[in-house]
Amino acid sequence: MLGTTFVGLDIHRKTIVATALNEQGEELDQRTLGPSKEELGAYLRNLPGEKRVTMEACAMWEAYFDVVEEAGATAVLSNPLRTRLIAEATIKTDKVDSEALANLLRLDALPTAYAPPPEMRRVRHLVRDRVIYRRHIRALMNHTYGQLIYRGIPYRESSLSRFRGRNEVRKLGIPGANRALDSIEYLLERCKELDQEIHTFFLTSREAQLLESVPGIGELGAVTLAAFLCPIERFPTIDRLSSYAGLAPTTHQSGDQS
Repeated sequence: MLGTTFVGLDIHRKTIVATALNEQGEELDQRTLGPSKEELGAYLRNLPGEKRVTMEACAMWEAYFDVVEEAGATAVLSNPLRTRLIAEATIKTDKVDSEALANLLRLDALPTAYAPPPEMRRVRHLVRDRVIYRRHIRALMNHTYGQLIYRGIPYRESSLSRFRGRNEVRKLGIPGANRALDSIEYLLERCKELDQEIHTFFLTSREAQLLESVPGIGELGAVTLAAFLCPIERFPTIDRLSSYAGLAPTTHQSGDQS
């Protein structure tokens, strides 16, 4: 009878180092794969028995996490900070590599991180994109105001937030200002598209609708809270929840609930 194979993935931008251990901690295989989802999937499917696979919650975890599950294995996301602390104290390695990850998973000593389902990840990306675009819009507006200031041209406060105000500035024929206005208009259109997708999620999320009923929380804020905090049951205490949300920073405010 085949036992469980424990696999640690040390993910880098150009390579993935994979180590497979059996239930006794004996190395079954270790190799370096290219940053290819197809190659990783084929590698995992060829390993024996039930497969449990772990990786750190790095910038690239999402694509490979899904590949692991598509290959019929159980994917486990590890908390980078807490995993490194445990590994350095017990395995005596300078860094967490694939073998250390596999061993911690085998010993049931791996500090895990929450891995949102694909739909929730998609909404998180929508919210993050909107934040980034709005920041760029604000920066471009400030740049345009600067174009007016050093020319001694008076303007109404927040005039660029309205189409009429942007159109008035465009008529001045200032090349630098017009380039910025073109970018502002483009990003505003992208934000409208994001707002529509966020609204669609809001209509399907009971959690977001309940949060929106709280005075002072609008639709965007409700979707953001639902996307990043739900399911609320994953937080063992209100202190951990407050810490994760940045309301009461503590030593718990790390990636363990991200």
